[in-house]
Amino acid sequence: MGTLDSAVMCLMCRAIEPSKTNTVRHIHLRILAKDDPDGKLGFQSLYQCSVCQTSWLHQFDKWQCCQGFKLWPGSADDYFQTINSSPAKKTLPAEKTQTSPRAGIRPEN
Repeated sequence: MGTLDSAVMCLMCRAIEPSKTNTVRHIHLRILAKDDPDGKLGFQSLYQCSVCQTSWLHQFDKWQCCQGFKLWPGSADDYFQTINSSPAKKTLPAEKTQTSPRAGIRPEN
């Protein structure tokens, strides 16, 4: 996701170990967004530090196990564009208008 830059990060953000499970957020991290598409693949939340403006992505997998905090390299707007852009939906083929013979039923001649 990104590398730690101690020159621009506050002491509390520097104390966060990236990708360490069960990491607790510090008091200056505020939630900007929570993305939970359907819960099948897990969910993630975007946090931003009110002191140094560092953005962190906090992820959970589909079994709701914490994957830890990861640095988000972009802005909050970049995050919203990322989660709102979905891949093109696949269209299903149109259903046949003719009914196929069902099991146990003889077609009429």
